[in-house]
Amino acid sequence: RQHLALPPGHTRLVESVLATGTPTVVVLQNGAPVVLPWAGRAAAVVEAYLGGQGGGGGLAQVLVGDLDPGGRLAESFPAAVADLPADTNFPGQPKQVQHREGPLIGYRFHDTAGIPAAFAFGHGLSYTSFELDDLAVTGEGTERTVHVTVGNTGTRAGSEVVQVYLHPVRSVLWRPTKALAGFAKVRLGAGEERRIAVPLQHRAFRVYDTAARRWAVEAG
Repeated sequence: RQHLALPPGHTRLVESVLATGTPTVVVLQNGAPVVLPWAGRAAAVVEAYLGGQGGGGGLAQVLVGDLDPGGRLAESFPAAVADLPADTNFPGQPKQVQHREGPLIGYRFHDTAGIPAAFAFGHGLSYTSFELDDLAVTGEGTERTVHVTVGNTGTRAGSEVVQVYLHPVRSVLWRPTKALAGFAKVRLGAGEERRIAVPLQHRAFRVYDTAARRWAVEAG
């Protein structure tokens, strides 16, 4: 890809409709992140991705409010392509691209560099609201389980995704500020709450030691 912008005609259409002042929901159907400089002026942005044959019916149910939009972004949408460390190397030469960003991809970059994404990895809104409470961690060593109570504090059914990240307090190796270690999706009716568990196993704690050429778990 030469850039992350929508086709110029699409952008002109969105800008023209938003300029009328009419509350507007913009629906995206795309396979990868795009920059959305007008997003703050839209009443809502629905990321529909590539829904396939049944996508239209499902999208209609979300737009009219029959279904709660329960998805979460599986990638970060940058505010501008120039924010990304890969921008200096892409698109590269006709047959060669140098990947010099290392592990600083997606949320690992935004969180470590302190440059917010326009829409962050894991982001997603709902027609209801949720509250997380009573966090607890059990287990020993690299076999841990995170427990949390998720409550639907709104007036209708919906789903929430609990995400668990690991942050290295001290590290001999250079590492991003945090890394996703586990997640769980829970569907709740209005006023319902549930205790959920997110297991973290040995692999979630490993980092790659380039000097030793192996995966390892640091102490501490």
